[in-house]
Amino acid sequence: MNLETIEPVAEAEPAETIRLGCTATEHVSLAYHENAIPVIREIVIANGSEQDLIDLSVRIESRPPVVQPLTLRIDRVPAGSNHHIETPDVRLDAACLAGFTEASRLELTVILDDAGGERARTAAEMRLLPPSHWGGGRSAPELLAAFVRPNDPAVDVVLRDAATKLGEAGRETGLNGYTTGRKARAWELSEAIWAALADRRIAYVLPPASFEQAGQKVRGPTDVLERKVGTCLDLSLLYAACLEQAGLNPVLVLTVGHAFVGVWLQDADFASATVDDMQLVRKRRDLQDLILVETTLLTGHPPASFKAATEQGRVQVEDTAPAALEVAIDVRRCRRRGIRPMDLGDGRPSEVAPAPTARLNHSLSAPPAFDEEARAPVDEAPETPVGRMERWKRKLLDLTLKNKLLNFKPGKGSVVLECVAPGALEDGLAAGHEYRLKPVSDVLSGSDERSADLYARRHHDDGRRSYLEAALARREIYTTSTETDLDRRLLGPVVA
Repeated sequence: MNLETIEPVAEAEPAETIRLGCTATEHVSLAYHENAIPVIREIVIANGSEQDLIDLSVRIESRPPVVQPLTLRIDRVPAGSNHHIETPDVRLDAACLAGFTEASRLELTVILDDAGGERARTAAEMRLLPPSHWGGGRSAPELLAAFVRPNDPAVDVVLRDAATKLGEAGRETGLNGYTTGRKARAWELSEAIWAALADRRIAYVLPPASFEQAGQKVRGPTDVLERKVGTCLDLSLLYAACLEQAGLNPVLVLTVGHAFVGVWLQDADFASATVDDMQLVRKRRDLQDLILVETTLLTGHPPASFKAATEQGRVQVEDTAPAALEVAIDVRRCRRRGIRPMDLGDGRPSEVAPAPTARLNHSLSAPPAFDEEARAPVDEAPETPVGRMERWKRKLLDLTLKNKLLNFKPGKGSVVLECVAPGALEDGLAAGHEYRLKPVSDVLSGSDERSADLYARRHHDDGRRSYLEAALARREIYTTSTETDLDRRLLGPVVA
């Protein structure tokens, strides 16, 4: 998140060196309010005078009044010292935010008072965004997942058409996500949704310049299908919403000046909500875990086939791709972090009609031959993982300090688990459950744009602990290692 440090613009008593500093976000919106993004990160009171400041109050207000007035009390700021106020619980007026239809100017003012009156103030101009406006990748890019709206009524219309296409191709008509455990089925569902959208004959409109950083006003699924126009971002959000409603896990991929969609072919996700490493995306593509779909090919005359769209999406993450990766946003990972779809409807029923009867020339194709995952056969040979496990079990008979399984010291090959419920993990292992090790999570940590303290105050809950507990229930355990380091530790030579 880009933060702006607000310098003082006025002081009530110029003779005294009493200053206010404030670090605030660039803009505010309804998405910020719903996802506990702090408007102000820090307020600093610098008392450069020779006297202590006592019985102070800090007032925070805004014009227009989308920020609910807040007064903070401070007992004392000693002479020659600074006082820091971190992430004050600044509340936004949701009803007021929902009423804006266009971006406008917001003035945030912080005022320092004592018994004698005003001592200092500082103010800053911020952008006030309407609910339908995404703020861009410079400020909490994961909030783009809030604009993936699977519950929009138009999505169900598209999925009904997709089910019809599956039936016409002799495939199972149920939109059953990953329940079959087959990558080919995820491909079939993705292609059927693609074909249903292609029948809509949507026209392409150019996005605003640098939208991936500055943001843009987003059309919802109903708007795109009723007006039959959309930018690359609009089309990506529409396709992602349909995928999510069908039980699949979409990824929004933003490169410089462009947006397209990734689809997980198995029930998986990235370790974090946002990824800025093209190599990591390419790695999952090459493992046949993820396909990439160029959604603007929906707007061709005629629209391109799904296979052509995946080929075009594939080349956009190569080292030679013309545009660099800005960020990839894993929608399911965002949902698990509490970023929910925004309700931007006006209460009116959807007027989107079923797709026109005229069909495209191409029909659903046979899925590619995927390397479906299969459990490795049990092999007691010492060189296999199972063999090593048996060898480790036998070594438990050694009860001396030479036994590293009893006298363990972390080393270069060890993996440290961030497990908040060791008892539950022990019960699961005793029951024979398998757990997946995940790289370090950034949820409500130093790299998360949200404030853990503010989240706890708003929701009366330790958000990170709840997140880790939910992961353990899904049989996932987070570690303290990065993805690269975890791969090295898990796949490197084992020292028994």
